[in-house]
Amino acid sequence: MALIKCDECGKEYSSQSEKCVNCGAPTPEDDLSYWLKIFQVLLGIIATIYILKACAPIIKPYIHFDGISESDLNCSSANLNDQMKSTFNGSQYALSNNLKAILAESQDAPKSSDTSLVTCQTKLTLNNQQTMTYLFDVTKNPSGGEDATYLISATPVDSQ
Repeated sequence: MALIKCDECGKEYSSQSEKCVNCGAPTPEDDLSYWLKIFQVLLGIIATIYILKACAPIIKPYIHFDGISESDLNCSSANLNDQMKSTFNGSQYALSNNLKAILAESQDAPKSSDTSLVTCQTKLTLNNQQTMTYLFDVTKNPSGGEDATYLISATPVDSQ
């Protein structure tokens, strides 16, 4: 147990005490514990950013869209490719990173579920020249009633 001198009253007291036993002034933190706390906060921020970046490419699971007809439900349809670009552009990932899909190249993929009307593997070229590949799955909107409205979901494809 070391004795330290109080900055306020000048008397000595234990370094393990939270405050001076004579005047009540708080014990100053040593430089090591101060920098350790700063390091811990920075490490937490870096870990949070890393986790958010790792999850970022996932597009909001279901996006409602209309203005598409049954004849557009094929991967080569320009209208459907425009809807896929719009789906990406409206995602939190694209908005938070100032990204925009400028080109969509799609090909047929195996349907991902029994309710899938069409599933397309789509390579999106972005405004920063980066390319990302997603599986876009189109299903009928169950609450669409008589109107032909659809839901689109997108899942990133791991690029090896």
